[in-house]
Amino acid sequence: MQAVEERISDRAVLALVRAMLRAGVLEDGRVRREVTGTPQGGPLSPLLCNVYLHRLDRVWDPRVHGVLVRYCDLCRIRHKSHYADRRIMPTAA
Repeated sequence: MQAVEERISDRAVLALVRAMLRAGVLEDGRVRREVTGTPQGGPLSPLLCNVYLHRLDRVWDPRVHGVLVRYCDLCRIRHKSHYADRRIMPTAA
């Protein structure tokens, strides 16, 4: 929530985000509440992902790490060579 509060100042939106994070997931007739994270594909996932990707954007150096390409709430790292992509992420490229 601290990272979210850096980017969002509307108290009503922050209260809604907190409530959604506490809501839990219905699984086999029981509510399971995780301590961290949000379900992938949930309505809150893109917001929280972009809050953290914004932090990454600020410190990313493409000369050192490769090119960071963002798609909505996803990112991909491109390197100078196909070999570097395969070494870091064998299923990539």
